Amino acid sequence: MSKKLKIKKEYISYTTNLLKMYLPLKKSVDLMIEDIKLLEDERGSISGIDYKNDRLSKTYKINSIVENEAIHRIDRINLLNEKIDLANHNIEKTEEALKVLEDKEKDLIEAKYMKSNTLSWEDVSDLVGYSVDYCKGKLRTSAVEKIALAFYGIDSLQEKHFLCNELN
Repeated sequence: MSKKLKIKKEYISYTTNLLKMYLPLKKSVDLMIEDIKLLEDERGSISGIDYKNDRLSKTYKINSIVENEAIHRIDRINLLNEKIDLANHNIEKTEEALKVLEDKEKDLIEAKYMKSNTLSWEDVSDLVGYSVDYCKGKLRTSAVEKIALAFYGIDSLQEKHFLCNELN
């Protein structure tokens, strides 16, 4: 006898929040890329180094405003690139998780979370071809549970021992 796998409520919540953040995350990548371009364009505005007014420390290390600014910009660009990599990883992970869904589930998730955050459930139900109640309830729940399991694996299950019993 096959039992339905149940996902812990917190993982349903995590997954729903991740789906809601998909579009803003994609936009943040675009904005960080623009920030990097701006920082790279500003590199040309740094003037040459003049050591006349720079003080030497006891270690004879030169502390130059120009060099410090250049290093700060490089550090900022590196940090933005790391954030872009992390955001892109989460975007790709979300897109990859959709592959476990049936077509109607995928249509619902894409319409509600990934293509627009402004569609009402009535609009989504029209696109998917089911009632609002079915879309908001069973279809959405089924899709989010499958995505949660894809994201978090066995940790998301309410009864992990159930899986072991089914395998035997």
